[in-house]
Amino acid sequence: MPCITKKNKNLSLYPLATDNTIDNTGFSNFLTDDKSKPNRSLQTKMDLCIEQPNSNTTNMTATTTLSTIDGSIHGHDTIQHQPKKVYSCINLPLPGVSIIKPLVGVDANLQRNLDAFFHMDYPTYELLFCVQDPDDPAILVVKNLFKLYPGADAKLFIGGARVGVNPKINNMQPAYEAVKYELVLVSDSGIFMKRDTLLDMVSHMHDDVALVHQMPFVYGDREGFQSIVETVYFGTAHARAYLTADLLSINCPTGMSALMRKCLLDEVGGIKTFGLYLAEDFFFAKSFTDRGWKISISSQPAWQNSANSGNSLSTLNCRIQRWIKLRFAMVPHWTILEPFSECMLLGSISAMSVSFLWAINPFAVFIIHVLIWFICDYKLLCTIQNGALTFSLTDFVIAWLIRECTALLIFLKALTNSKVTWRSRIFRLKRGGYAEEIPCENDTRDLNHAKSVPEAQTHTNEVIFNQSLTIGNRLAPQVFCTEQAYNITINAALEINTNPIYNKLIKQPMSLVHDPIPVP
Repeated sequence: MPCITKKNKNLSLYPLATDNTIDNTGFSNFLTDDKSKPNRSLQTKMDLCIEQPNSNTTNMTATTTLSTIDGSIHGHDTIQHQPKKVYSCINLPLPGVSIIKPLVGVDANLQRNLDAFFHMDYPTYELLFCVQDPDDPAILVVKNLFKLYPGADAKLFIGGARVGVNPKINNMQPAYEAVKYELVLVSDSGIFMKRDTLLDMVSHMHDDVALVHQMPFVYGDREGFQSIVETVYFGTAHARAYLTADLLSINCPTGMSALMRKCLLDEVGGIKTFGLYLAEDFFFAKSFTDRGWKISISSQPAWQNSANSGNSLSTLNCRIQRWIKLRFAMVPHWTILEPFSECMLLGSISAMSVSFLWAINPFAVFIIHVLIWFICDYKLLCTIQNGALTFSLTDFVIAWLIRECTALLIFLKALTNSKVTWRSRIFRLKRGGYAEEIPCENDTRDLNHAKSVPEAQTHTNEVIFNQSLTIGNRLAPQVFCTEQAYNITINAALEINTNPIYNKLIKQPMSLVHDPIPVP
């Protein structure tokens, strides 16, 4: 299928997908809500009406305070779950989609997140799982899913390929070379997808669009106050900036979940071209917009469902600092202005300015400013969450104040050095977004090859045990899919008899460990 270009817009946008080997639970479910298996004899010329977001958005105002209100309004029009429907029709057949899932390690939600991709209400797609380390426990989770869905069009790629400094690109490269469809969806391991999400993303891939992205948000109700702070951050401050940037057509896509045209990536050498950067998502979008293509946002958010992302406030703060460092390396002239879009700093400046000009009590001005900002953030979070909050208003107030009062400190701390820690690896950022890896003093591994088996096995055991301590009672015993890993965890739990996983694991017969992971 030739690629659509500016001079070739008369070509059909969607290639005819002939590979129907995947046994997902049905495109017909989307049409009829029938829970039976999909009807593959769909008419070729049939029109499908799909829900799309309202295209009407409000104009931006000059001040940052009013841009908060506009971000909330734009959120109504962009992130829609059940409200008013605006329909447009596209012709079948829909294009085939290759879904690339880079995996590193396991957590309590990994199996559920991956399982969701076997149940997309979409006629033709393939799943390409990528694992860098040949002894990564995620391999066992993927293989168990293959046993559960033997008819699925899915493959597993182990080992990666050293094409740059970006470990995610290195991990995905073999899978990208095996892609067989025109549209490529890069989806992180911690992303959960609803049944109609893929269809929604494809519906936004218009003739002049090269990339469809999703605004990050938090899926489900996780335990702990730190998860509330994470939800408030992604539903207020991050959402406000993300939606405002989208409204102004500023490059803002995140690499957590991005649908792209493969032919346009191939024009610049494929994804390996972006292996020089850590923020490959930013440069994906920049490559497209520089060539005159548009990017579009899906009407559904990217549901982050990693069990490890909300473990502590320090984990969230480290993520925020990493993103600030990346933005500062790529667009420093914009990043340095970010603190002036924060509620507390902007409110203080506004209060002093109003007091100087009109002799009005600055404290009263500041309180009114914060109250209006708070109401707008609350409304925006409810809009994105599509309903009332799943936690109390008191928890929201406390979490919101923590986020807003620490924003400037986190920003300043992020700029104190240019080093970025990504999992267990350290990188130094350079101007323009380039990065180089800093080897650890005791790290003797060859960066061009996977770990040796003994070293990787030790690493796997340590990961499994450390994650068992973190996940605790929420971790199902079927995650430990080898007898060695099972025994190591049991022995460690015996030494630390207060470990909450002990009572769950010690009572489980070893035979359960070898059984396929059940569908939740």
